[in-house]
Amino acid sequence: MVTMLTEGLATINREGLKGLGKILFELKIASFYRSNKPIAPTTAALYLHARCNLSCSMCWRRTDFAAERLKQEEVPVSRWEETILGLAEMGCKSIKFSGGGEPLLYSSFLRLAELAKGFDMHCVLTTNGILLDKQMKGALDKIGWDEVTISLDGPTEEINNRIRGAGFDRVIKNIAESQDRSFKLYLQTVIQFENCKSMGEMLDLVKKYGIDGIKFIPVYDWNG
Repeated sequence: MVTMLTEGLATINREGLKGLGKILFELKIASFYRSNKPIAPTTAALYLHARCNLSCSMCWRRTDFAAERLKQEEVPVSRWEETILGLAEMGCKSIKFSGGGEPLLYSSFLRLAELAKGFDMHCVLTTNGILLDKQMKGALDKIGWDEVTISLDGPTEEINNRIRGAGFDRVIKNIAESQDRSFKLYLQTVIQFENCKSMGEMLDLVKKYGIDGIKFIPVYDWNG
């Protein structure tokens, strides 16, 4: 008697779950057709090309697979324009221009930047800062740029250039000359053996030059 009752309840539960699953599925279908909205990314990162004006010790460009990647042709600006248009049409809210290579080496960067801002997207640039001079800063201010992150891996020329090859003095000069910028400015530091004891000094740089913040990220072993 007890066995029959248990089996009966199990059958009812299975049937009930099947019915509930069918109802939920039909509700999802109805919701999809009612909203009729495509699923789209809210943020996107664009790697415009693979060229760079530095030679960082931890960069993917030093890996075994880099040689083949660097032989590939660059994506033409018209294709990037189509990409940004497509993202805007899908409702993308934020675009980040990053590496790959150094975004500011791409000859049509400002053309793409202005296009993205024209769609009122939140726009972010990650750069090594060497080409972020007064002229580039002024151009970004003019189009209402939102955020720039500068990669800097040491608080002194000796430490930074040991890791990145060059650029410390020029980057610091560009930062010092950007005090009247309209966009947020951040530093980004890759924590590794050469600079791991200098994080406090990196914070001192942030305070000294009125930078909005700093991001610390761990070094990545590309060769695994």
